[in-house]
Order: sequence, then C-alpha cells, then structure tokens
Amino acid sequence: MADNYTVRKITEEELDLLIPLTEDAFNKAVSLDYFKWKFSSNPSGKVVGLMAFSEQNEPAAFYGLMPQIFVVDGEEKVFYQACNGMTHSNHTRKGLFKKLHVVGDRFLQDEAKTIGISYTGPITLKSKLFFGWKKTAQFRNFFFPRQLMFAPSKKGLEQVVEMEELNPIEDLLQQSNGSARIHAKKSAEIYRWRISNPEKTYKVIAYKDETGQYHGFVTYLSEKDKILVFDFYFNTKQAGKTLLAYLKRIVKAEKLKGIVSQAQDDSYYAQALLSYGFLVNKTNKGPLKGTKPFTILVPNSDQEVMINSEYWCLNAFEYDAE
Repeated sequence: MADNYTVRKITEEELDLLIPLTEDAFNKAVSLDYFKWKFSSNPSGKVVGLMAFSEQNEPAAFYGLMPQIFVVDGEEKVFYQACNGMTHSNHTRKGLFKKLHVVGDRFLQDEAKTIGISYTGPITLKSKLFFGWKKTAQFRNFFFPRQLMFAPSKKGLEQVVEMEELNPIEDLLQQSNGSARIHAKKSAEIYRWRISNPEKTYKVIAYKDETGQYHGFVTYLSEKDKILVFDFYFNTKQAGKTLLAYLKRIVKAEKLKGIVSQAQDDSYYAQALLSYGFLVNKTNKGPLKGTKPFTILVPNSDQEVMINSEYWCLNAFEYDAE
C-alpha cells in the first residue's frame, strides 16, 4: 500500500525520471526538453514536482503543481494548476494518487498559501471534491466541421498577417480576458513562453486593417486531422470572420475534419464561437461530447468570489494539457 512509498519534491536534475513514467502511463514519448520548458522556464515560477518512490527507489507516481499568474480584481496572484498526474502500471491501486494529492494540498495551503486549480476529468472529480476542492466552471469543446464550410470567403484575407513578434498585439492578448474579475495574465513574455512548447507548433495570425491597427488574433495549431484554436480575440466582427475564414481555407485545402476550440461555458470565448457558427455536442454520445469541470482549492474566506463561474474567463490558454 501507499505506506511503502515515500514522496518528495524532485529537482531539475531529476526531470529525466519523468520520461519513462510518461511513456508507461500514457504510451507517449516525450523529450527532456519538454519537461525543461514546462518545469523550469515558466516566467510565473517553477513547477513543484511531487514523486512517489517505491522501497526499491523506483519512480512510481507523479503529481505536479504548475504556477500561473492570475489577476483577481486587479491584483496579481500566483495560483498552482495540478498537472502531469500519472502512475506507473507496476504501481497502480496502491493509493498513490491520494498520497500525492494530500502532500500537494498541504503545500498549497501551508507553504505557498495560495489557490489550486485543476481541469478535472470524470475519474478524478469525485476525489477532488472529497479532498475539499470546489467545482466552479465547465470546460467544453466547440467545433466547426468541414462539412459546413461552404467555400470560405476570400474577402479581407490580405488583412491577415502571421505574427513573428507578439508585442504589436499585446494589448489584444490582455483584452481577450481582461474584463473578467479573475483572469490569467497574458503578457507578451508569458504568452511567448506558453506557445514555445517544444512538443507543439503554434502559429499566431492577426487581422491588421489598412491603417496598421490590429483588431483580432488567433493562436492555433494543426494536430492530427484538425485545427485546434488555442486562443483568440476579436474586437470587430469583420476581424473574426476573416481570421476564421483563413482557418477554414486551411481545413478545406488539407482535407482536415474541422476546427476545434475549448472554452468555458458562457464565457466571452463560448459566446464568440457560437456567434460564428461553432457547434457543441451536449449529448453523452459521439465525438467531442461532455464537459470537463474546472475545480479549485480555495480558503473559505475567498470562496464567495472564487467559486463563482461568472467571474472567470477560461479557454485552452489556461489549460496545461494544451
């Protein structure tokens, strides 16, 4: 059982221990550069990595806490998002998730004295709630299938520019979620780090009018058979129509299945996607179904504000898995 395992924070020099653990848990090869990027170069701080070791000193399970800067009523605060939770197949059903979770929650409450956040799957939701985490918002897939893309308009496509630098659109990055009482900080520095994931290739396009003013952006990546919209913001209807038409033309040309974007229900992102014709699957069957709860661990004194979903504005930018 879990009593036969020890838990400690791993150091930057031990990040290579995560490679075989990830390969076993997810059947996925990940480079050391990925863990160095995610765990060590984050402008918001370094990941707290908790690892359980067997009596033979074998890496058995892992639970990470990734710092993210959020702005709450104008004040910057560092939250920690649960990330990279995994257990080696040789050590399942030993209570290691609970053991790591308890240590992680103790760090949040006693050492960091801050708030924990998590995009929680259906399997772990009950455990999160048992440990005192609160469900606040819902995360959902929005999609635009290729079958509904009828000859995307070429109008205005000359206004779409690929962005090599983010400074010209930093104001738009911040406007994208800045009206919410609780929102992630999107400085050019943080954003640049966020999209430099060595395992993915992000592209940023923006709508630039004849006067040189920017009115919207989309950050996206092509993955497998679809385009994933990672983040976006439009301050004019034309900017949104044109940037999405640009993506639709890629889908048609490359015969992809469509465009997918993840966003919090009832947020700016959800409302914007629906207004541009994106669909949702609210059934329990079929592709892109269901929701992913957003949960938080928060002191009782802060719960009135923090558990109110209307105060948040979330999309894939905040979600560590994207």
